Amino acid sequence: MRDVPGALSAHPASMLSPTPAVRAAIFGLLVVTVIAVAGAMLHLSSVASLTTRALVDQLGARAHTVSRGLGGDGVQASLNRFADPDADALMVYGPSGRLVATTDAALAEAADWGATVASLEGLDPVADVAGVAYGLAAADLAGGGRLVAVAPVPDALPDGTVLQSVLATASLWGFLVGVFVVMTWYTGPRTAHQLALLGERVAQGDADGDALLRHAGVWLGPLAEAFRPVTTRFQQLGREARDTKEHIAALYQINPHYVLLCTLDGEIVDANPAFYAATGLPIAAVRGGRAEALNETFPVLPLMELAQRSLKEGSAITGIEYALISRDDETRPVEVSLRGFELNGRSMVLFQATDQAHEKQLERRVSAFTDTLDLMVDQRVHQLSAGQQTLKRILDASGVVIASFDAGGATSRWSGAAEGLTGRAIASVSHFAAATDVLGLSPTERTAFTQWFWSPSQSPFFGRHGVVGRDGQTRTRQFIWQRVDADMGGRSDLRTLIGVEIPAYVDLPGASGDSLPRGARLGV
Repeated sequence: MRDVPGALSAHPASMLSPTPAVRAAIFGLLVVTVIAVAGAMLHLSSVASLTTRALVDQLGARAHTVSRGLGGDGVQASLNRFADPDADALMVYGPSGRLVATTDAALAEAADWGATVASLEGLDPVADVAGVAYGLAAADLAGGGRLVAVAPVPDALPDGTVLQSVLATASLWGFLVGVFVVMTWYTGPRTAHQLALLGERVAQGDADGDALLRHAGVWLGPLAEAFRPVTTRFQQLGREARDTKEHIAALYQINPHYVLLCTLDGEIVDANPAFYAATGLPIAAVRGGRAEALNETFPVLPLMELAQRSLKEGSAITGIEYALISRDDETRPVEVSLRGFELNGRSMVLFQATDQAHEKQLERRVSAFTDTLDLMVDQRVHQLSAGQQTLKRILDASGVVIASFDAGGATSRWSGAAEGLTGRAIASVSHFAAATDVLGLSPTERTAFTQWFWSPSQSPFFGRHGVVGRDGQTRTRQFIWQRVDADMGGRSDLRTLIGVEIPAYVDLPGASGDSLPRGARLGV
Protein backbone atom coordinates (compact mmCIF):
# COMPACT_ATOMS: atom_id res chain seq x y z
CA MET A 1 0.00 0.00 0.00
CA ARG A 2 1.41 3.36 -1.00
CA ASP A 3 0.91 6.60 0.88
CA VAL A 4 -1.85 5.08 3.02
CA PRO A 5 -0.39 4.44 6.47
CA GLY A 6 -1.78 1.14 7.67
CA ALA A 7 -5.22 1.34 6.11
CA LEU A 8 -5.81 -2.44 6.10
CA SER A 9 -2.81 -4.51 7.07
CA ALA A 10 -2.13 -2.66 10.30
CA HIS A 11 -5.69 -3.14 11.62
CA PRO A 12 -7.26 -6.31 10.15
CA ALA A 13 -9.44 -6.83 13.22
CA SER A 14 -11.07 -3.46 12.79
CA MET A 15 -12.33 -4.51 9.36
CA LEU A 16 -14.11 -7.53 10.89
CA SER A 17 -15.64 -5.85 13.93
CA PRO A 18 -19.22 -4.59 13.52
CA THR A 19 -19.88 -0.91 13.36
CA PRO A 20 -21.71 0.80 16.27
CA ALA A 21 -24.95 0.77 14.28
CA VAL A 22 -24.60 -2.96 13.61
CA ARG A 23 -23.87 -3.65 17.29
CA ALA A 24 -26.95 -1.65 18.28
CA ALA A 25 -29.08 -3.61 15.82
CA ILE A 26 -27.80 -6.95 17.16
CA PHE A 27 -28.53 -5.84 20.73
CA GLY A 28 -32.03 -4.77 19.69
CA LEU A 29 -32.66 -8.14 18.04
CA LEU A 30 -31.53 -9.92 21.20
CA VAL A 31 -33.83 -7.81 23.39
CA VAL A 32 -36.81 -8.41 21.09
CA THR A 33 -36.15 -12.17 21.11
CA VAL A 34 -35.90 -12.31 24.90
CA ILE A 35 -39.14 -10.35 25.22
CA ALA A 36 -40.85 -12.69 22.75
CA VAL A 37 -39.70 -15.82 24.64
CA ALA A 38 -40.75 -14.32 27.97
CA GLY A 39 -44.13 -13.41 26.53
CA ALA A 40 -44.62 -16.94 25.22
CA MET A 41 -43.77 -18.42 28.61
CA LEU A 42 -46.15 -16.03 30.38
CA HIS A 43 -48.87 -16.96 27.92
CA LEU A 44 -48.34 -20.67 28.56
CA SER A 45 -48.42 -20.02 32.30
CA SER A 46 -51.68 -18.11 31.98
CA VAL A 47 -53.17 -21.02 30.01
CA ALA A 48 -52.25 -23.42 32.86
CA SER A 49 -53.75 -21.05 35.44
CA LEU A 50 -57.00 -20.77 33.49
CA THR A 51 -57.16 -24.55 33.17
CA THR A 52 -56.75 -24.97 36.94
CA ARG A 53 -59.41 -22.33 37.67
CA ALA A 54 -61.86 -24.05 35.30
CA LEU A 55 -61.24 -27.39 37.05
CA VAL A 56 -61.81 -25.89 40.51
CA ASP A 57 -65.04 -24.21 39.37
CA GLN A 58 -66.22 -27.51 37.87
CA LEU A 59 -65.41 -29.38 41.10
CA GLY A 60 -67.28 -26.77 43.18
CA ALA A 61 -70.40 -27.11 41.03
CA ARG A 62 -70.20 -30.89 41.21
CA ALA A 63 -69.72 -30.84 44.99
CA HIS A 64 -72.83 -28.70 45.49
CA THR A 65 -74.84 -30.89 43.10
CA VAL A 66 -73.81 -34.13 44.81
CA SER A 67 -74.36 -32.72 48.31
CA ARG A 68 -77.99 -31.96 47.47
CA GLY A 69 -78.54 -35.35 45.86
CA LEU A 70 -77.39 -37.61 48.64
CA GLY A 71 -80.45 -39.70 49.81
CA GLY A 72 -81.33 -41.77 52.84
CA ASP A 73 -80.33 -45.19 51.48
CA GLY A 74 -76.91 -44.83 53.03
CA VAL A 75 -74.14 -42.39 52.42
CA GLN A 76 -71.90 -44.81 50.60
CA ALA A 77 -74.65 -46.14 48.40
CA SER A 78 -75.84 -42.67 47.53
CA LEU A 79 -72.29 -41.52 46.89
CA ASN A 80 -71.62 -44.44 44.55
CA ARG A 81 -74.47 -43.27 42.34
CA PHE A 82 -72.48 -40.12 41.58
CA ALA A 83 -69.11 -41.84 41.22
CA ASP A 84 -67.15 -41.06 38.01
CA PRO A 85 -63.64 -42.58 38.19
CA ASP A 86 -62.52 -40.68 35.09
CA ALA A 87 -63.62 -37.28 36.40
CA ASP A 88 -63.05 -36.90 40.12
CA ALA A 89 -63.15 -38.54 43.53
CA LEU A 90 -65.88 -37.74 46.06
CA MET A 91 -65.33 -37.97 49.79
CA VAL A 92 -67.76 -37.40 52.65
CA TYR A 93 -66.40 -36.24 56.00
CA GLY A 94 -68.50 -36.26 59.15
CA PRO A 95 -68.89 -33.36 61.55
CA SER A 96 -65.88 -34.66 63.47
CA GLY A 97 -63.77 -34.62 60.33
CA ARG A 98 -63.66 -38.40 59.97
CA LEU A 99 -63.93 -39.94 56.53
CA VAL A 100 -67.40 -41.48 56.17
CA ALA A 101 -67.52 -42.52 52.52
CA THR A 102 -65.47 -42.17 49.33
CA THR A 103 -65.53 -43.13 45.70
CA ASP A 104 -61.72 -43.58 45.57
CA ALA A 105 -60.30 -45.25 48.65
CA ALA A 106 -56.70 -45.06 47.45
CA LEU A 107 -56.91 -41.33 46.88
CA ALA A 108 -58.73 -40.84 50.16
CA GLU A 109 -55.83 -42.46 52.00
CA ALA A 110 -53.28 -40.25 50.26
CA ALA A 111 -54.17 -37.17 52.34
CA ASP A 112 -56.68 -35.74 54.77
CA TRP A 113 -58.59 -33.88 52.11
CA GLY A 114 -61.11 -32.46 54.55
CA ALA A 115 -58.40 -30.73 56.58
CA THR A 116 -56.57 -29.75 53.41
CA VAL A 117 -59.55 -28.04 51.83
CA ALA A 118 -60.27 -26.29 55.13
CA SER A 119 -56.71 -24.94 55.25
CA LEU A 120 -57.05 -23.51 51.75
CA GLU A 121 -60.09 -21.39 52.53
CA GLY A 122 -59.59 -18.04 50.71
CA LEU A 123 -56.57 -19.37 48.80
CA ASP A 124 -56.05 -21.09 45.50
CA PRO A 125 -57.69 -24.51 46.17
CA VAL A 126 -54.87 -26.56 44.69
CA ALA A 127 -52.81 -28.98 46.75
CA ASP A 128 -49.59 -30.76 45.81
CA VAL A 129 -49.63 -34.35 47.06
CA ALA A 130 -46.82 -36.74 46.18
CA GLY A 131 -45.72 -34.48 43.34
CA VAL A 132 -49.21 -34.33 41.81
CA ALA A 133 -51.34 -31.18 41.80
CA TYR A 134 -54.98 -31.71 42.85
CA GLY A 135 -57.86 -29.32 42.62
CA LEU A 136 -60.24 -29.27 45.59
CA ALA A 137 -63.81 -28.15 46.18
CA ALA A 138 -66.09 -28.65 49.21
CA ALA A 139 -69.79 -28.32 49.98
CA ASP A 140 -71.55 -28.52 53.38
CA LEU A 141 -74.05 -31.34 53.93
CA ALA A 142 -77.50 -30.79 55.40
CA GLY A 143 -77.00 -33.17 58.33
CA GLY A 144 -73.53 -31.87 59.12
CA GLY A 145 -70.19 -32.75 57.61
CA ARG A 146 -68.72 -31.85 54.26
CA LEU A 147 -68.52 -33.27 50.79
CA VAL A 148 -65.11 -32.88 49.18
CA ALA A 149 -64.52 -33.29 45.45
CA VAL A 150 -60.90 -33.99 44.41
CA ALA A 151 -59.45 -34.28 40.91
CA PRO A 152 -55.89 -34.09 39.58
CA VAL A 153 -55.11 -30.89 37.72
CA PRO A 154 -54.77 -31.83 34.06
CA ASP A 155 -51.58 -30.82 32.25
CA ALA A 156 -52.64 -27.83 30.14
CA LEU A 157 -49.69 -28.46 27.90
CA PRO A 158 -48.99 -31.85 26.42
CA ASP A 159 -45.72 -33.50 27.36
CA GLY A 160 -42.76 -31.83 25.66
CA THR A 161 -44.77 -28.81 24.53
CA VAL A 162 -42.68 -26.35 26.56
CA LEU A 163 -39.45 -27.93 25.39
CA GLN A 164 -40.66 -27.90 21.81
CA SER A 165 -41.65 -24.25 22.16
CA VAL A 166 -38.26 -23.35 23.59
CA LEU A 167 -36.44 -25.27 20.85
CA ALA A 168 -38.58 -23.70 18.15
CA THR A 169 -37.99 -20.23 19.58
CA ALA A 170 -34.25 -20.85 19.84
CA SER A 171 -34.13 -22.18 16.28
CA LEU A 172 -36.05 -19.20 14.97
CA TRP A 173 -33.81 -16.84 16.90
CA GLY A 174 -30.72 -18.60 15.61
CA PHE A 175 -31.99 -18.36 12.04
CA LEU A 176 -32.78 -14.68 12.42
CA VAL A 177 -29.42 -14.04 14.03
CA GLY A 178 -27.68 -15.90 11.22
CA VAL A 179 -29.50 -13.91 8.57
CA PHE A 180 -28.85 -10.71 10.46
CA VAL A 181 -25.17 -11.50 10.93
CA VAL A 182 -24.78 -12.17 7.21
CA MET A 183 -26.58 -8.94 6.37
CA THR A 184 -24.61 -6.92 8.88
CA TRP A 185 -21.37 -8.43 7.62
CA TYR A 186 -22.35 -7.50 4.08
CA THR A 187 -23.42 -3.98 4.99
CA GLY A 188 -20.91 -3.43 7.81
CA PRO A 189 -17.42 -5.01 7.82
CA ARG A 190 -17.54 -6.01 4.16
CA THR A 191 -18.69 -2.55 3.09
CA ALA A 192 -16.06 -0.97 5.34
CA HIS A 193 -13.45 -3.24 3.76
CA GLN A 194 -14.56 -2.28 0.25
CA LEU A 195 -14.55 1.41 1.20
CA ALA A 196 -11.04 1.04 2.62
CA LEU A 197 -9.85 -0.60 -0.61
CA LEU A 198 -11.46 2.18 -2.62
CA GLY A 199 -9.84 4.79 -0.39
CA GLU A 200 -6.48 3.09 -0.86
CA ARG A 201 -6.79 3.11 -4.65
CA VAL A 202 -7.90 6.75 -4.64
CA ALA A 203 -5.00 7.73 -2.35
CA GLN A 204 -2.50 6.08 -4.70
CA GLY A 205 -3.42 8.72 -7.25
CA ASP A 206 -2.34 6.61 -10.24
CA ALA A 207 -5.79 5.67 -11.53
CA ASP A 208 -8.72 7.47 -13.10
CA GLY A 209 -11.04 8.55 -10.28
CA ASP A 210 -14.20 8.27 -12.40
CA ALA A 211 -13.32 4.73 -13.47
CA LEU A 212 -12.62 3.74 -9.87
CA LEU A 213 -15.99 5.06 -8.71
CA ARG A 214 -17.83 3.29 -11.53
CA HIS A 215 -16.16 0.00 -10.64
CA ALA A 216 -16.73 0.43 -6.91
CA GLY A 217 -20.37 1.38 -7.51
CA VAL A 218 -21.08 -2.22 -8.60
CA TRP A 219 -20.49 -3.39 -5.00
CA LEU A 220 -20.99 -0.23 -2.97
CA GLY A 221 -23.82 1.44 -4.83
CA PRO A 222 -24.40 5.09 -3.89
CA LEU A 223 -21.80 4.83 -1.11
CA ALA A 224 -19.06 5.02 -3.73
CA GLU A 225 -20.21 8.52 -4.67
CA ALA A 226 -19.11 9.70 -1.22
CA PHE A 227 -15.56 9.57 -2.61
CA ARG A 228 -16.41 11.84 -5.58
CA PRO A 229 -15.13 15.06 -3.90
CA VAL A 230 -12.04 13.16 -2.73
CA THR A 231 -11.18 11.87 -6.21
CA THR A 232 -11.80 15.32 -7.70
CA ARG A 233 -9.52 16.92 -5.11
CA PHE A 234 -6.83 14.25 -5.62
CA GLN A 235 -6.90 14.79 -9.37
CA GLN A 236 -6.51 18.53 -8.84
CA LEU A 237 -3.69 18.02 -6.35
CA GLY A 238 -2.05 15.58 -8.74
CA ARG A 239 -2.08 18.14 -11.53
CA GLU A 240 -0.75 20.82 -9.20
CA ALA A 241 1.97 18.48 -7.95
CA ARG A 242 3.03 17.65 -11.51
CA ASP A 243 3.07 21.33 -12.44
CA THR A 244 5.08 22.18 -9.33
CA LYS A 245 7.50 19.34 -10.04
CA GLU A 246 8.05 20.54 -13.59
CA HIS A 247 8.47 24.09 -12.35
CA ILE A 248 11.06 23.08 -9.77
CA ALA A 249 12.83 20.88 -12.31
CA ALA A 250 13.04 23.83 -14.71
CA LEU A 251 14.45 26.09 -12.00
CA TYR A 252 16.85 23.33 -11.04
CA GLN A 253 18.08 22.97 -14.60
CA ILE A 254 18.60 26.65 -15.43
CA ASN A 255 20.03 27.72 -12.07
CA PRO A 256 23.54 29.07 -12.82
CA HIS A 257 24.68 28.41 -9.25
CA TYR A 258 26.01 25.05 -8.09
CA VAL A 259 23.15 23.15 -6.40
CA LEU A 260 23.52 19.87 -4.49
CA LEU A 261 20.80 17.89 -2.69
CA CYS A 262 21.80 15.40 0.02
CA THR A 263 20.31 13.58 2.97
CA LEU A 264 21.64 14.49 6.39
CA ASP A 265 23.16 11.02 6.69
CA GLY A 266 25.41 11.73 3.68
CA GLU A 267 23.59 10.24 0.68
CA ILE A 268 23.71 12.36 -2.48
CA VAL A 269 20.28 12.64 -4.09
CA ASP A 270 21.04 14.85 -7.09
CA ALA A 271 22.86 17.92 -8.39
CA ASN A 272 22.06 20.43 -11.09
CA PRO A 273 23.85 20.69 -14.47
CA ALA A 274 25.90 23.70 -13.34
CA PHE A 275 27.42 21.60 -10.54
CA TYR A 276 28.37 18.77 -12.92
CA ALA A 277 29.80 21.27 -15.40
CA ALA A 278 31.90 23.04 -12.76
CA THR A 279 33.27 19.93 -11.05
CA GLY A 280 33.59 17.70 -14.11
CA LEU A 281 32.15 14.77 -12.14
CA PRO A 282 29.97 12.28 -14.02
CA ILE A 283 26.35 11.90 -12.99
CA ALA A 284 26.83 8.22 -12.12
CA ALA A 285 29.55 9.11 -9.60
CA VAL A 286 27.38 11.68 -7.84
CA ARG A 287 23.73 10.74 -7.97
CA GLY A 288 22.93 8.08 -5.37
CA GLY A 289 26.49 8.05 -4.03
CA ARG A 290 27.96 9.10 -0.70
CA ALA A 291 29.05 12.59 0.27
CA GLU A 292 32.58 11.29 0.87
CA ALA A 293 32.98 11.12 -2.93
CA LEU A 294 32.99 14.94 -2.98
CA ASN A 295 35.78 15.39 -0.44
CA GLU A 296 38.29 16.27 -3.19
CA THR A 297 35.91 18.61 -5.01
CA PHE A 298 33.25 20.07 -2.74
CA PRO A 299 33.43 18.62 0.79
CA VAL A 300 29.98 18.96 2.33
CA LEU A 301 30.38 16.73 5.40
CA PRO A 302 31.84 19.62 7.47
CA LEU A 303 28.65 21.56 6.71
CA MET A 304 26.29 18.89 8.06
CA GLU A 305 26.28 20.37 11.55
CA LEU A 306 25.01 23.65 10.12
CA ALA A 307 22.45 21.66 8.12
CA GLN A 308 21.22 20.06 11.36
CA ARG A 309 20.79 23.50 12.89
CA SER A 310 18.97 24.76 9.81
CA LEU A 311 16.57 21.81 9.99
CA LYS A 312 15.95 22.38 13.69
CA GLU A 313 15.40 26.13 13.33
CA GLY A 314 13.47 25.86 10.06
CA SER A 315 15.48 28.62 8.37
CA ALA A 316 18.23 28.99 5.79
CA ILE A 317 21.87 29.69 6.62
CA THR A 318 23.68 31.91 4.12
CA GLY A 319 26.96 33.73 3.61
CA ILE A 320 29.27 30.75 4.26
CA GLU A 321 32.64 31.39 2.59
CA TYR A 322 33.84 28.14 1.07
CA ALA A 323 35.78 26.76 -1.88
CA LEU A 324 35.14 24.43 -4.82
CA ILE A 325 37.77 22.63 -6.93
CA SER A 326 36.81 22.96 -10.59
CA ARG A 327 37.38 20.40 -13.33
CA ASP A 328 40.59 22.31 -14.18
CA ASP A 329 41.88 21.85 -10.59
CA GLU A 330 41.28 25.54 -10.02
CA THR A 331 40.17 26.61 -6.56
CA ARG A 332 37.12 28.79 -6.88
CA PRO A 333 35.92 30.83 -3.90
CA VAL A 334 32.20 30.29 -3.41
CA GLU A 335 29.55 31.52 -1.03
CA VAL A 336 27.42 28.64 0.28
CA SER A 337 23.78 28.83 1.37
CA LEU A 338 22.02 25.79 2.81
CA ARG A 339 18.56 24.81 4.01
CA GLY A 340 17.49 21.70 5.92
CA PHE A 341 13.99 20.26 5.43
CA GLU A 342 11.96 17.05 5.57
CA LEU A 343 11.05 15.17 2.40
CA ASN A 344 9.00 11.95 2.51
CA GLY A 345 10.06 11.36 6.10
CA ARG A 346 13.77 11.86 5.41
CA SER A 347 15.94 14.74 6.60
CA MET A 348 17.40 16.56 3.59
CA VAL A 349 19.70 19.52 3.00
CA LEU A 350 19.99 21.68 -0.12
CA PHE A 351 23.33 23.35 -0.82
CA GLN A 352 23.77 26.26 -3.21
CA ALA A 353 27.26 27.58 -3.97
CA THR A 354 27.66 30.93 -5.72
CA ASP A 355 30.89 31.44 -7.64
CA GLN A 356 32.49 34.47 -5.99
CA ALA A 357 35.33 34.71 -8.54
CA HIS A 358 32.86 35.63 -11.23
CA GLU A 359 31.04 37.99 -8.88
CA LYS A 360 34.24 39.76 -7.87
CA GLN A 361 35.29 40.14 -11.50
CA LEU A 362 31.93 41.70 -12.28
CA GLU A 363 32.24 43.98 -9.28
CA ARG A 364 35.64 45.21 -10.50
CA ARG A 365 34.26 45.86 -13.98
CA VAL A 366 31.24 47.69 -12.58
CA SER A 367 33.47 49.75 -10.28
CA ALA A 368 35.78 50.76 -13.13
CA PHE A 369 32.83 51.62 -15.34
CA THR A 370 31.23 53.64 -12.52
CA ASP A 371 34.41 55.63 -11.96
CA THR A 372 34.68 56.45 -15.66
CA LEU A 373 31.01 57.36 -15.82
CA ASP A 374 31.30 59.64 -12.78
CA LEU A 375 34.20 61.49 -14.40
CA MET A 376 32.27 61.92 -17.64
CA VAL A 377 29.18 63.12 -15.77
CA ASP A 378 31.18 65.63 -13.73
CA GLN A 379 32.69 67.08 -16.89
CA ARG A 380 29.34 67.26 -18.64
CA VAL A 381 27.64 68.84 -15.63
CA HIS A 382 30.34 71.49 -15.50
CA GLN A 383 29.80 72.27 -19.19
CA LEU A 384 26.03 72.33 -18.83
CA SER A 385 26.18 74.49 -15.71
CA ALA A 386 28.21 77.11 -17.53
CA GLY A 387 25.78 77.01 -20.44
CA GLN A 388 22.74 77.24 -18.15
CA GLN A 389 24.11 80.30 -16.39
CA THR A 390 24.56 82.01 -19.77
CA LEU A 391 21.06 80.94 -20.89
CA LYS A 392 19.60 82.20 -17.60
CA ARG A 393 21.09 85.64 -18.10
CA ILE A 394 19.77 85.80 -21.67
CA LEU A 395 16.23 84.79 -20.61
CA ASP A 396 16.17 87.26 -17.73
CA ALA A 397 17.33 90.06 -20.01
CA SER A 398 14.68 89.21 -22.62
CA GLY A 399 11.82 89.48 -20.12
CA VAL A 400 10.75 85.82 -20.35
CA VAL A 401 8.96 84.91 -17.10
CA ILE A 402 9.98 81.46 -15.82
CA ALA A 403 8.68 79.81 -12.65
CA SER A 404 8.92 76.17 -11.53
CA PHE A 405 6.73 74.38 -8.96
CA ASP A 406 6.81 70.89 -7.45
CA ALA A 407 3.82 68.53 -7.20
CA GLY A 408 2.69 70.19 -3.98
CA GLY A 409 2.75 73.65 -5.54
CA ALA A 410 5.89 74.86 -3.74
CA THR A 411 7.97 77.34 -5.76
CA SER A 412 11.43 76.12 -6.67
CA ARG A 413 12.33 78.73 -9.34
CA TRP A 414 11.31 82.39 -9.82
CA SER A 415 13.26 84.06 -12.61
CA GLY A 416 14.62 87.59 -12.68
CA ALA A 417 12.00 88.52 -15.30
CA ALA A 418 9.28 87.31 -12.90
CA GLU A 419 10.74 89.48 -10.15
CA GLY A 420 10.85 92.47 -12.50
CA LEU A 421 7.23 91.92 -13.60
CA THR A 422 5.71 91.48 -10.13
CA GLY A 423 8.20 93.26 -7.92
CA ARG A 424 8.29 90.15 -5.71
CA ALA A 425 11.31 88.00 -4.90
CA ILE A 426 11.04 84.20 -4.64
CA ALA A 427 10.82 84.46 -0.83
CA SER A 428 7.50 86.31 -1.21
CA VAL A 429 6.16 83.83 -3.76
CA SER A 430 6.63 80.50 -1.99
CA HIS A 431 3.62 78.75 -3.54
CA PHE A 432 1.72 78.55 -6.80
CA ALA A 433 -1.30 80.25 -5.18
CA ALA A 434 0.89 83.24 -4.24
CA ALA A 435 2.25 83.35 -7.80
CA THR A 436 -1.23 83.54 -9.32
CA ASP A 437 -2.07 86.27 -6.81
CA VAL A 438 0.84 88.54 -7.73
CA LEU A 439 0.29 87.97 -11.47
CA GLY A 440 -2.90 90.05 -11.17
CA LEU A 441 -5.40 87.61 -12.71
CA SER A 442 -9.13 88.15 -12.25
CA PRO A 443 -10.88 85.55 -10.05
CA THR A 444 -12.36 83.83 -13.09
CA GLU A 445 -9.09 83.75 -15.03
CA ARG A 446 -7.19 82.77 -11.90
CA THR A 447 -9.38 79.67 -11.53
CA ALA A 448 -9.02 78.83 -15.22
CA PHE A 449 -5.27 79.48 -15.07
CA THR A 450 -4.88 77.10 -12.09
CA GLN A 451 -6.91 74.35 -13.78
CA TRP A 452 -4.92 74.73 -16.99
CA PHE A 453 -1.53 74.61 -15.24
CA TRP A 454 -2.26 71.38 -13.36
CA SER A 455 -4.07 69.70 -16.27
CA PRO A 456 -2.38 67.57 -18.97
CA SER A 457 -3.38 70.12 -21.65
CA GLN A 458 -0.61 71.18 -24.03
CA SER A 459 -2.46 74.27 -25.33
CA PRO A 460 -1.12 77.75 -24.46
CA PHE A 461 -2.93 80.07 -22.09
CA PHE A 462 -3.66 83.72 -23.03
CA GLY A 463 -4.39 86.12 -20.20
CA ARG A 464 -4.54 89.78 -19.16
CA HIS A 465 -2.87 90.68 -15.89
CA GLY A 466 -3.38 93.71 -13.69
CA VAL A 467 0.20 93.73 -12.38
CA VAL A 468 1.25 96.05 -9.56
CA GLY A 469 4.76 97.30 -10.32
CA ARG A 470 7.52 98.45 -8.03
CA ASP A 471 6.12 102.00 -8.11
CA GLY A 472 2.75 100.76 -6.80
CA GLN A 473 0.91 101.45 -10.07
CA THR A 474 -1.35 98.77 -11.58
CA ARG A 475 -0.81 98.18 -15.26
CA THR A 476 -2.71 95.80 -17.52
CA ARG A 477 -0.35 93.55 -19.41
CA GLN A 478 -1.11 90.56 -21.62
CA PHE A 479 0.88 87.34 -21.73
CA ILE A 480 0.95 84.02 -23.55
CA TRP A 481 1.82 81.15 -21.20
CA GLN A 482 3.11 77.64 -21.83
CA ARG A 483 3.70 74.84 -19.38
CA VAL A 484 6.62 72.35 -19.45
CA ASP A 485 6.56 69.14 -17.38
CA ALA A 486 10.20 69.56 -16.28
CA ASP A 487 12.63 72.10 -14.91
CA MET A 488 15.31 73.71 -17.03
CA GLY A 489 17.79 71.77 -14.94
CA GLY A 490 16.22 68.51 -16.13
CA ARG A 491 14.18 67.65 -13.02
CA SER A 492 11.09 65.74 -14.17
CA ASP A 493 9.32 66.12 -10.82
CA LEU A 494 8.72 69.85 -11.43
CA ARG A 495 6.34 71.82 -13.64
CA THR A 496 7.71 74.98 -15.24
CA LEU A 497 5.61 77.99 -16.27
CA ILE A 498 7.00 80.09 -19.16
CA GLY A 499 5.39 83.42 -20.03
CA VAL A 500 6.09 85.91 -22.83
CA GLU A 501 4.52 89.38 -22.82
CA ILE A 502 2.49 90.37 -25.89
CA PRO A 503 2.38 94.08 -26.89
CA ALA A 504 -0.83 95.89 -26.09
CA TYR A 505 -1.56 96.64 -29.73
CA VAL A 506 -1.82 92.89 -30.44
CA ASP A 507 -5.31 91.55 -29.78
CA LEU A 508 -5.46 88.33 -27.79
CA PRO A 509 -7.39 85.50 -29.46
CA GLY A 510 -11.05 85.87 -28.50
CA ALA A 511 -10.56 89.33 -26.96
CA SER A 512 -12.74 91.07 -29.54
CA GLY A 513 -15.21 88.22 -29.62
CA ASP A 514 -14.70 87.53 -33.32
CA SER A 515 -11.94 84.95 -33.23
CA LEU A 516 -11.39 82.00 -30.90
CA PRO A 517 -13.88 81.29 -28.12
CA ARG A 518 -13.05 82.08 -24.52
CA GLY A 519 -12.31 78.42 -23.79
CA ALA A 520 -9.42 78.47 -26.24
CA ARG A 521 -8.14 81.74 -24.79
CA LEU A 522 -8.09 80.16 -21.34
CA GLY A 523 -6.24 77.12 -22.65
CA VAL A 524 -9.00 74.61 -21.73
